[in-house]
Amino acid sequence: MPPTRTVPHHGAAIRAMREIQGHTIADFAKRLDITPQALSNIENNKKRLSRRLAQKIAQTLTVDLEAILCNHTNPRDQHNQE
Repeated sequence: MPPTRTVPHHGAAIRAMREIQGHTIADFAKRLDITPQALSNIENNKKRLSRRLAQKIAQTLTVDLEAILCNHTNPRDQHNQE
C-alpha cells in the first residue's frame, strides 16, 4: 500500500467555514466519517490532512479545495463583506 499523501492545510479556515455554515464539530465530523477529536486536531493543525480528506472537507463545505489549502485570508471577513 503506498503512503498516504498529506497536504498543507489551514485549520483555522476549515473551522471558520464550518462555523459560518452552522455545522457543529460533532455533526461535521460525522459527515466526514471521522471522530470529532480528529476534526479538532485538523482544525488546530495538530493532525496532517490527507488529500482525499481535504477534498471531502472542501466538497462538504461546498468550496474549492484551494479555500482550505494555504488560505491566508479569514473566511469570516469575506462572509461579513457579503
